[in-house]
Amino acid sequence: MLEQWAMANRGVLAITVARRVSSLIITWKGLLKEDFSKALEDIGTATPFFEVVEELKTLHGHLFPDQRDLFRQAQAMRQSLIENAPFINFVLEANKKIHRTASSIKLDFVG
Repeated sequence: MLEQWAMANRGVLAITVARRVSSLIITWKGLLKEDFSKALEDIGTATPFFEVVEELKTLHGHLFPDQRDLFRQAQAMRQSLIENAPFINFVLEANKKIHRTASSIKLDFVG
């Protein structure tokens, strides 16, 4: 019975999935316009991007080849952010500390 229902509603399901994929791609393209350098300091700012990547992962089989390619690139970027952001953040914080220390040094000239 479930198989009959699935066969009868196959077109409706395909349209629903296609609309969902389209909606996610539109959202994704908008998110890609964001400046991801903020995510280096606060990985949480990339959460909306990560959520779309995760949802597209479940729909991977319904993506067109160019969408799959973009998806693979986004997965790689996400993985890189997760793996490298802590180190980059450490370097940025060290840089800020050095600048604060340098600006606090008073120069006295002996004349």
